Amino acid sequence: MFFELVIVLNLLLSANVVLGENSSCHIENNEVGFSPSSSFHSAWNSSMNCAVSQCNVNSNTNLSCLSSSVNCYRYESISHVSICAPGIVCSLLESCDNITQSCQSNNSVCIVNSCCSSGYVCLPLFLSQFCSSIEICSSPSYFDEITYQGGNLSRWTAVGDYNGDGILDIAMTNAFGASVSLFLGIGNGTFQSEIGITVGPSPYSIVTNDFNNDGILDLIVANFGSTTLSLLIGFGNGTFENQQMISVGNSPSVIVTNDFNRDGNIDIAVVNVASRNFSVLLSFGNGSFATQQTYLTGNGPYSIVSKDFNNDAIDDLIIANYIDNSIQLFQGFTNGSFQLYSTFPTAMKPYAVIANDFNHDGILDLILAYFNNNSISLLIGVGNGSFPSEVLFATGKSPLLMTAIDLNNDQNLDVVVANHHNASISILLGLPNGTFQSQIVYSVGNDPFGVDVHDLNNDGRKDIIVANYNDGTLGLLISQC
Repeated sequence: MFFELVIVLNLLLSANVVLGENSSCHIENNEVGFSPSSSFHSAWNSSMNCAVSQCNVNSNTNLSCLSSSVNCYRYESISHVSICAPGIVCSLLESCDNITQSCQSNNSVCIVNSCCSSGYVCLPLFLSQFCSSIEICSSPSYFDEITYQGGNLSRWTAVGDYNGDGILDIAMTNAFGASVSLFLGIGNGTFQSEIGITVGPSPYSIVTNDFNNDGILDLIVANFGSTTLSLLIGFGNGTFENQQMISVGNSPSVIVTNDFNRDGNIDIAVVNVASRNFSVLLSFGNGSFATQQTYLTGNGPYSIVSKDFNNDAIDDLIIANYIDNSIQLFQGFTNGSFQLYSTFPTAMKPYAVIANDFNHDGILDLILAYFNNNSISLLIGVGNGSFPSEVLFATGKSPLLMTAIDLNNDQNLDVVVANHHNASISILLGLPNGTFQSQIVYSVGNDPFGVDVHDLNNDGRKDIIVANYNDGTLGLLISQC
C-alpha cells in the first residue's frame, strides 16, 4: 500500500500537482516528503488575493496529509458539497461548462471557490484520496449570536470581498431608511462598524456580481417600495458609485443573476409582486441593460430561482406565487427569452423557493417555505420540469428565507431557515434520500428575515449570517464544529 501511494504521488508531482510547502503524507507510520512545484495553484493566488481555507485534518487516520500549515484545502462544489483535496496547478484543470455546470471528465466535479479564475473549474475527484476527510459533525453547533447594528428593518445579505483584501465582507438591505449597510471583514470572523449606502425605497433583496466586466464586485438591489432596482458599481476598495436606477415592475422583491442569452455578460431577472410579473434585463456588459422584458406570473410572485429544470442545458426560471398557492416553470431559450412551461399547485402558500439536488439522483428538486404553516416542503424533481411528490418538514414560526448547504460535511445538503416570528433559525440536517432530520433551533434576533452561510473566519467551518428585521442588526453564528 505504501509503495503504491509513493508511485502515484510521484506521478502527480511530475504533472505539477501541488500539495503544499514543507508537506508530508504518512500511511501506517510511513512518511513521504515532497515540495511544491508552482508559486500559485487552485487554492492560492496572491495576484487575485485568493486563498482557499484549509481542511481540518484528522492525523489519527491511516491516510492523512500533514504539515506545519495543513496542505489540504476545502473546495466547494456547485451543489455546496465540501471536498478536501490538494492544490493543483491551474493549467491542469479544465473549465467547468458555465451553462450545463458540468465537466467533460466523468470523474470530476465543478468547483466554485478555486483561485484559478473567476469562473468554475473542474476538480478531479481522485485527488481527494491524498487528503484525509474534513471534519464531520453529526450535529453542528454554534456560538451565541454576535450582532452588528445596521439600519432599520434589515432584510437580505450579500457576501463578497468588496475591498479587495481577500476577506469576506457583508452588505445588508434596510427597508426603513432606504439604505444598504456594508460591513467590512477583519478576517477573524469579526467586522467593522457599518458603512451606509443610499438606495431606493424599501430595499428588499441584494445580489452581488460583476455587471460591468471590470473584475470588481458590484451590487444590485430590489427597491420593493418602487418600480426600480439600484445598481451600485464597485470601485474595489469598499466604496461604490452613486446608485443607478433601473426601471422594472411594481414592488420588485427577489433578484437572480445569470447569463441568460449566453453572451458572456451577467443579466438580471426580478419578480415584481404588485405587477404580478417578472422582468428580465439583458446586460450590455458595461454596467447598463436593455429595456426590461416582462412575463406574466400568478398572484404574489415573491420568489424566483434560476437553474436548468428540464434538462435541455438552458437555464430556466421557477416562480413561487404566494397568493395563488402555485409554482410556475418558465422555460429558458438561448436568446434570453422565456416561455411558460408548466404551473403546479402547492399544498400551502409558498413564500420562498430554492433548488438543488437533495436526493443525489442528478435531478433538481425544490424546497418551498410555507410561511403560514410553519413548515418547509420538499418537492422531488423527475427531470422533465415536474415535481410530483411533496413532503413537509416542521420549522419554527413563519419560515421566511432559507438556504441549502452541506453544514456538517457528510455530503448531504442541509437547510437553514429563518423563522420570522420566532426569533430563531432552524437547521434541518439532510439525509442521503433527500429527506431531513427534525429541526435544530438556534436563537437569533427579532424577526429574522434573510439567512446565508459562509466561512467567515477561515477555519474551514460554515458560519451562519442572519438579517434581523425588527432589530436592524446583522447576526452571526460562528460554527464550533
